[in-house]
Amino acid sequence: MPSIDELLRHLARTDVTELALAAGRLPCVKDGKSAYVPVSQQAIDEPGLIEALRACGGGAAVQALNEKPTTWNARVPGLGVVAVVAVKRGGATQARLVVTSRDPVTTESGGIERKSTVDGGELALLSSSTDLAKQAAMVSAAPLRAASS
Repeated sequence: MPSIDELLRHLARTDVTELALAAGRLPCVKDGKSAYVPVSQQAIDEPGLIEALRACGGGAAVQALNEKPTTWNARVPGLGVVAVVAVKRGGATQARLVVTSRDPVTTESGGIERKSTVDGGELALLSSSTDLAKQAAMVSAAPLRAASS
């Protein structure tokens, strides 16, 4: 399974709007055409997904996952703030990660641009939040699709 850092790098792409993870499925990104595209040929197992969500600041929220979506924000150095919405359905964990605020980068000429790569490093929890009700509702209404090979 790819590491969470490798998976998060896909969120730095300007054509990617979402990273979709589900136990037993290939990790996918949602591209600008609203299609889910696999980013690995290796499915994510349940323990690996739980570990990845903990690394994204989930901590205690991951322990309490159930049918009701749980949301939190994580700060990803070099990328920005990532909103995480996770749920457990039928015993399998699913999550969607979306960049809500990108880190600006100052150019050599003094201008500001959006950074397009993730520098790695540890993730830091920003805050628990219930402000992501819309995303939670989206997750609840639209389960992740299985990737076809």
